[in-house]
Amino acid sequence: MCETKASDAYRPLNDPPLTVLLQRCGDPHLPSLENRVAYQWEPEADLLGYRNGRRKDSTILQWLAEGVEQAGRPASVLDVGCAYGNLLLMLNAKLGIPDDVQMHGVELHAESLRYARAFAALVPGYSNCHYYAADLTNGLPFPDSTFDCVNMGDVIEHLPDPSAALREIRRVLKPGGILVLTTPLRDSLFKKAASFLNRLSGGRLFRAYYSGKATELDSGGKPINEC
Repeated sequence: MCETKASDAYRPLNDPPLTVLLQRCGDPHLPSLENRVAYQWEPEADLLGYRNGRRKDSTILQWLAEGVEQAGRPASVLDVGCAYGNLLLMLNAKLGIPDDVQMHGVELHAESLRYARAFAALVPGYSNCHYYAADLTNGLPFPDSTFDCVNMGDVIEHLPDPSAALREIRRVLKPGGILVLTTPLRDSLFKKAASFLNRLSGGRLFRAYYSGKATELDSGGKPINEC
């Protein structure tokens, strides 16, 4: 049984990897076995956001998979701002769990990486997924021209110097490599609808969406660090 709540997801714990992997902690974002087996068909309260997220994830995964195939083998992929590491785990599965593609994820909040590391260590076929705590604004811990593909999903809008961040991405990306970069549109129909529903819910919609993302929120559930 999980001994922590979703709000405690970043509290330092000394649990062994198997215990971490089994914990759900009430957080649907965790790459736990309970989420991936018992709750994989659990309905989302935010149906519009769920549908939008599924479409975005499938598009990103397809572009990264095409980039890997274009690069040939061996290949390497970097996910900047990987959170719990889900995208790389999904990409590894989409590619057929290859042993000649190395997956690397970096995340500012080190505590979330224990879930991804536990999954990679204990689930067969995912030992090629590696996760590191790193701050993009201070430089990435990789040599020049390391990666064939880099994903940077919903990160750039939070950075104080986007140009410097892109220069750092270019440094670690191989010549001819692929960068997949996504950022929310402020005035999109989806954003307007989500903001309206969030106001109706007293901020509960945004707080549920950002649960487990180590994002500081204001009283209305909006990220304080959003540029």
